Amino acid sequence: METVSFSKMEYGTAEEYAFLETLYTKCSHDLPDRVMGFLKQMQGDRLGYQIDRYDHSLQSATRAERDGADEETIVCALLHDIGDELAPLNHSEYAAAVLKPYVSEKTHWIVEKHGEFQMYYYAH
Repeated sequence: METVSFSKMEYGTAEEYAFLETLYTKCSHDLPDRVMGFLKQMQGDRLGYQIDRYDHSLQSATRAERDGADEETIVCALLHDIGDELAPLNHSEYAAAVLKPYVSEKTHWIVEKHGEFQMYYYAH
């Protein structure tokens, strides 16, 4: 089976939903590679800054690591701007939504609010 045959969810069979579950499981398993792909897409365009967002992300994660942060915080420092490409007006919320199933409530909140923090402290 390559696709399901139903056009309304209510018409799906148990076999079709089992088939979809295997695809969703693979999709979830491949998520880290896709997220890293989003990160790599941030190379090049500086958007007026001295470095691109990819280097900014690497610097953020490196600073967190050097500061002794835990692994979750380092990963979130690396990925905090992955929403820039698809959601430039709410990139913080986008990144937080992607990370939410994998991080603590506290870390999720930090990623979700980092754009507000940035504007409050640096947008003069």
